[in-house]
Amino acid sequence: MRDTDMESGMNTFSGKNNFLYLGSPQEVQESLLGKFELSSEAINNWITNEKQREESCAALGAKYMTLVCPDKQSVYPEFLPGNISVSKHRYIDKVIEHSSSSFIYPLEELLAYKNICELYMNGDTHWNDVGAAIAFNALAEKAGIPSKIEIDEKLWQVTIGKGDLCVDKFSNVENKSIALRYPAEITETWCNKLAGDCSITIYENSNKNLPTALCFCDS
Repeated sequence: MRDTDMESGMNTFSGKNNFLYLGSPQEVQESLLGKFELSSEAINNWITNEKQREESCAALGAKYMTLVCPDKQSVYPEFLPGNISVSKHRYIDKVIEHSSSSFIYPLEELLAYKNICELYMNGDTHWNDVGAAIAFNALAEKAGIPSKIEIDEKLWQVTIGKGDLCVDKFSNVENKSIALRYPAEITETWCNKLAGDCSITIYENSNKNLPTALCFCDS
């Protein structure tokens, strides 16, 4: 499957405006056309697992919520190669249909903001700080969290580097990202001195009126 504006790699292919996408063009095409169907068993397992998690958290006085991050091709289909079509109906719709009110898929919020600021990195599978902030604010509103992340152009900082898709034949692609930089006086008060995913660090902000945040991250 070839196009004049596309080069294919094993796990990466390029579209327009220097945008790189994860997967093969055929896999992305089938996903965007809704050709991946969820079985009745998979849907029932999803409903059962979600209910069990909500009940377990409720027993501890906590609220369980699920946020599914829209992939880059869902937010920026216009940069896909011209021979890839997009359907409005995909398997995520089945998940949403059978999910409780604690389920969040912030696609509409991201689409509403994409013309104001880039939300995903062109050479990476991840969204940038602005995209993440929009998703968090959608979660906060659904969860009744009063604190939201301020998204102000004065806080934006553009960085150029390498993304996780800038490999092999795409290693020369410059990855553009937009970070949010907030003025803060933060002091590290404790660290367990372990590297990578095992690291735990506690910071204290000079602003004592801020709520406490517990943050987890992947690789």
